Amino acid sequence: MINVSKPIKTIMLRSDKIMDDIMSPLANRKDYTKGASTTIPVYCCRLIGITEPVNSYYDNLADLDCKLMGLGNVYLKFTENIPILIDNDISLEINKLWQDKFLESATEEFISICDIPRLLFEISAGPLTNTLQKALVDIINLYKKNSPAITSTIFKNFCIKMLCWVKKFASQIFRNMDFQTAVHNPKVLFYGNIKEHEVYFLLVLSKLGADVLYINTMTDGKFGEIDNSNVHSYLVKLPKTEEFKKFPVKAMQQNNTPPGSSYNPGLPPSVQSPVQNPIQSPIQHPVQPPPSITITAPHTVRRDHSGNGRREMSLEELAALSTSTVMILAFNEAGEFLHRGSGVVIGNNGLIVTNYHVLQGACFFGVLFEGMDEERPYVTYTVINANVHKDLALIKINFRTPPIEISRTGDLVRGQRVVAIGSPFGLMNTFSDGIVSGFRQYDRFDFIQITTPTSSGSSGGALLNMFGELVGITTAGFHEGQNLSLAVPSKYIIELLENRFTTLNIEIMDKYFAFSYDRFTINFDGFFSYLSNERDYKIAFLQSRYDQTDLRSYSRDRRFMESIENYFIENIRNMALKHRIEKYEFELMVSNMFFTYTYDRGRLINKRWEHR
Repeated sequence: MINVSKPIKTIMLRSDKIMDDIMSPLANRKDYTKGASTTIPVYCCRLIGITEPVNSYYDNLADLDCKLMGLGNVYLKFTENIPILIDNDISLEINKLWQDKFLESATEEFISICDIPRLLFEISAGPLTNTLQKALVDIINLYKKNSPAITSTIFKNFCIKMLCWVKKFASQIFRNMDFQTAVHNPKVLFYGNIKEHEVYFLLVLSKLGADVLYINTMTDGKFGEIDNSNVHSYLVKLPKTEEFKKFPVKAMQQNNTPPGSSYNPGLPPSVQSPVQNPIQSPIQHPVQPPPSITITAPHTVRRDHSGNGRREMSLEELAALSTSTVMILAFNEAGEFLHRGSGVVIGNNGLIVTNYHVLQGACFFGVLFEGMDEERPYVTYTVINANVHKDLALIKINFRTPPIEISRTGDLVRGQRVVAIGSPFGLMNTFSDGIVSGFRQYDRFDFIQITTPTSSGSSGGALLNMFGELVGITTAGFHEGQNLSLAVPSKYIIELLENRFTTLNIEIMDKYFAFSYDRFTINFDGFFSYLSNERDYKIAFLQSRYDQTDLRSYSRDRRFMESIENYFIENIRNMALKHRIEKYEFELMVSNMFFTYTYDRGRLINKRWEHR
């Protein structure tokens, strides 16, 4: 739910250096006000054409993308056309209340009777409701003005599409957005040829308080036609034009490091890997790969369980959930590739569950979604929590992610059909099906025995029931048993998610992964060690691999040093006390500077800076 404590209005800023200024914090923007009436200055720019040298232009665009990704869940990027979404609740509601008079002049009445707080409850809260309603009225009226020949049915379908897109995408970038305290407003980047309805949707997001950057190397097309007077956006024309190319991806140094070669991540000397010294699992993992893997998906019959709102999915539908499973690459402190495993996205804020042994001994991790280049994973240090005995761990990336729903019923029975998705031997998102063949215990902990085949690299993958719910995490196979594998049940995932350290660590990463000073922002990864022991709780923040800001020149800037000290001392202390944590250690690594302190029951001790 969006958390906005005061009503907001937006005003448009203009900049010829939009790739730089879009990163400027709200506090540094002209006319930004908060309090009784909050005003958000936003950029809504059509950046058309290209500069020379061409390679530098694409490098700058890739750099901007990395910086925006570092902002986490407030960044929304489209490099293809926005998919058409049909939300049954919205569609049924609009069709039920629709009247032809809405086409003529009654837009305000239409939005009013839509009951936005109920229809879009995922993204609408308090004062933002009025802002959202006004934005929809303004843009729907603009659409009617520009489309005088449309029919009532076409207009109705347009309204349904806008509401579905708002429900799907606005919730991603405005969730937990408090414009009273936010460092950055949401950012939206659209690259390529844009369709008519997509333009109107971007304008809705702009009026809600997001910066919108439309990039096309040839023409502004439909965007320019719809806003040809530059009322809702402005045009920046670059000197040259060029045929459309694929969106560039920055080749980060650590991402170009092939498995087996070396990269030095530059960790501070005192920082320990959060997943070292693992307890050896009694379950043996297979090491000999099969000569080939062939998956054949047999036909399945769907059954509707209307009584509880659940429907059995076909194997094809279940296989499509592979967009929410990942491959995880583990690297040691020297940047050497250790091993790979699998993981499952369980939160739209970048939260991923995997096996603890997938992370063991590693210092940082590469996360690969389907379709990504293995030499360019998303790299993170962030380990949120772990349970060694139950072989579970949670990692996090600053990236919006489509989650898989976790089963909370615990109603698995022997003989029940299940499917597994993982990456055995690096074969991304291999899909297989089987049944629950039994339930076992190892060291007093429960495991699910399954016939779905698992191999090296499958560990941490998804075990799903036929409703597409996560019922377990695949963890082991037996050398001497055919189709004999084990999975950690979902009840232990829920238990780990409900642990107060998990809640605290996610909250810290969501709120304080970035620090702004003057006209720049520093982004951080973080990890948390000794998680089961409050007395030895440690928080470490390291400058993100995607943040190339060089702050060595600020090591003598006393105002900067005091600002970053106060930011992390006060905010982390308040967060820890909120969760009843009375003692912890904190470490911060940024450029060549290393800051550390210990908080112990109201006392701040051993505070110091080191420079390398």
